Amino acid sequence: MENQFERVINVLGKENLEKLQNSHVVLFGLGGVGSFSAEALVRSGIGKMTIVDSDKVEPSNLNRQLEAVQTTVGQDKTDALKERMLSINPDIQVICKKILVDGETVGSCFDSKPDYVIDAIDDTEGKLAIWKYCQNNGIPFIACLGTARKLNPEKLIITTLNKTEKDPLAKKLRYLARRNGIDMKLKVVCSAEEALPMNESGVLGSMIFVPATAGLICRKECIKEIIDTAE
Repeated sequence: MENQFERVINVLGKENLEKLQNSHVVLFGLGGVGSFSAEALVRSGIGKMTIVDSDKVEPSNLNRQLEAVQTTVGQDKTDALKERMLSINPDIQVICKKILVDGETVGSCFDSKPDYVIDAIDDTEGKLAIWKYCQNNGIPFIACLGTARKLNPEKLIITTLNKTEKDPLAKKLRYLARRNGIDMKLKVVCSAEEALPMNESGVLGSMIFVPATAGLICRKECIKEIIDTAE
């Protein structure tokens, strides 16, 4: 579409837009973090994306996930988000992988070596599998840690796994990463805010502005690395 990326060019330049249009990003997890990463990447000119999620859109997703609207409840998240992405940029290539990620399935999420990976899933086994695969195959990536039960998006930071604190998920992942030989200096987005206590339901509460901001931060790091490393 003519002029669709005019304002991207005005910020990044035509050469850098072309780098993005020739790049492939694999995104794991299409929840509150991942859906905002996906949309920001599409609107920024990324040319190819593989989106990975095994879930369907549920009513509880409506408060924070971009693919979740009344008419998509019950659809596969990958299909619902792909339709939204193509409605923004019909030229983007979107590959859907309806896969529950673990050590056995992670390799099937990659048809080719991508330029960057964003890990926005909340399953411990899946995160470790993604990290190990990327580490073993020389793929740059960023991982988002817990955003549930947080209210202040200004507390989100970019750091490394070994420097995380105030995040129960990060604590568990640090222990497991060490045991699995994963580099503890991998890049993460996490919150320095103390998590709110669990309520009686046991369901993790989440407001849109924290995961959405985390997703946009992941997108920023992804684009920065692609522009900085592309030849």
